Amino acid sequence: MLNDILLLGPSQLSLEAFYLSAKVIRLTVVTFQAEALCPVCGQMSRRVHSRYRRRIADVPCAGIPVQWTLKARRFFCDTSNCPKATFAERLPQVVAVWSRRTRRLITAQQGIGLALGGEPGARLSHRLGMATSPDTLLRLIRRTPEPVAAPVRVLGVDDWAWRRGQRYGTLLVDLERSQPIDLLPDRTAEALAVWLKAHPSVEIISRDRAGAYADGARRGAPNAVQVADRWHLLHNLVEALERLFDRLPTDVRTPASPIVTRPTIRQSAPEADSKSKTRSERASSVEQSAPVRPPTRPEQIQQARRTRRFERFETVRRLHAQGLSHRAIAQQLQIGKGTVRRYLNATTFPEIARRRKAPSILDPFVPYLAERWQAGCHNGVQLWREIRGQGYAGSRPLISMWVAQQRRLLPSRPQHAPRGQWPHPLAPPPPARPISARRAAFLLLKPPEQLDQDQSDMVARLERASPQVATASRLVHEFAQMVRERQRDHLDDWLQVAHTCGIRELRYFARGLQRDYEAVAAGLSLPWSAGPTEGHINRLKTLKRQMYGKAGFNLLRQRVLNRV
Repeated sequence: MLNDILLLGPSQLSLEAFYLSAKVIRLTVVTFQAEALCPVCGQMSRRVHSRYRRRIADVPCAGIPVQWTLKARRFFCDTSNCPKATFAERLPQVVAVWSRRTRRLITAQQGIGLALGGEPGARLSHRLGMATSPDTLLRLIRRTPEPVAAPVRVLGVDDWAWRRGQRYGTLLVDLERSQPIDLLPDRTAEALAVWLKAHPSVEIISRDRAGAYADGARRGAPNAVQVADRWHLLHNLVEALERLFDRLPTDVRTPASPIVTRPTIRQSAPEADSKSKTRSERASSVEQSAPVRPPTRPEQIQQARRTRRFERFETVRRLHAQGLSHRAIAQQLQIGKGTVRRYLNATTFPEIARRRKAPSILDPFVPYLAERWQAGCHNGVQLWREIRGQGYAGSRPLISMWVAQQRRLLPSRPQHAPRGQWPHPLAPPPPARPISARRAAFLLLKPPEQLDQDQSDMVARLERASPQVATASRLVHEFAQMVRERQRDHLDDWLQVAHTCGIRELRYFARGLQRDYEAVAAGLSLPWSAGPTEGHINRLKTLKRQMYGKAGFNLLRQRVLNRV
């Protein structure tokens, strides 16, 4: 029983002695087979030439490293024409030739390397009692044999980025088995066509809308059915909506500003005599002649950035008027081509959209704080004590930040203004700024039943602000429903309406669908999609980032294909 556990079975080895300590377990192992096979001529031999010892590391026991002292033998080869006079006996199921680790230890370390990589894998191996170096783990990964893939019938194709915007590769996934089968170093049509010609079993190809993959699929597997991924169809529609909102005036995406009433003067007590009346009138005149609050440092930085963006906007339009292409303008100004396209499509300067405010633990208590602030309570500690009794579980500094914001956004009190009568209203809300084109596009794409009240109001305002947005909203909902429910029969009617709707961006989108009509129609009728491929792309990115950008393509390919 002990031989079965420690020595991988009793057929070849026998345990002669062992030594136990808190740091290491040493086993003395001997071979007892009567004869050995010559590795060159293949003849059996019984004549022992000599004996020698090999030190071999094995898998740990209870986290304690295990070391073997293997007493091996050398045999004479009695074949006259064999170039080897003597040879060492082999134990191929236990340990490889010249190896210092058992096969099961190598298998365990390979699994750790494939899962974690070099440096993290070496740290984990050390803690598990299988200490090794990162370079050794990487060598084990590279020596791992590639898995033998079964014939592929449904293929998923998608790109992945070595470096975003500069260098891309291609991942191929067997969608029926949901496992990656190959990794290509680029995303060209030639590479995909060569791979498909070497794998003629492919019948269905699920891909994105990239022209390179469509061309490669036609050249490499002309009889295969191409399926346009439904998520990418909706993504392309969102991009078209973004271009529409970039072209329209910014006021279309600007929410209605709340009406801010002028605060009244807070007096210590109502008095009807002429003296107090004169004092009230004097305080009102002081308030009306109060100096405007100078901009804060963050506001100055924000204004300076807006000025630079506006100058860049004017430069882009001037260079385009001179005849420069989008690429030339982007290279000259060191900006992205998407920024150039957005500036040229816009009718007015596109303002930066306000970031959505993240929910805070203080939000349920803001109405009460506002009421107490208008009532004259400006002490942060007192406000914190009051709302703490109402269930507030946050910290006191959060209240202090809210109070400081109210004070910072108000004009300072002039020196000649009466101390008790200078108003302390709530800080005015920030001016309304437009929402981003991306958020507006996603609001139009989202099903109406999934919108909350604020989002529904925003969609309604967008539709009222522009007839083009109202038309686009109707077409977008029809297309999204057609994609989600895979209504292939409605595609032709929708394309006809989109071609004549009068919206340039949707007309271009419909033209793109028409050029890829067969794949789009298959995507609306077949169940296959690029969802599993996107999941493996996410795993690939995780593996690539674990290796800190130092690994080559071959190492990454081994880790992607050999899933642990």
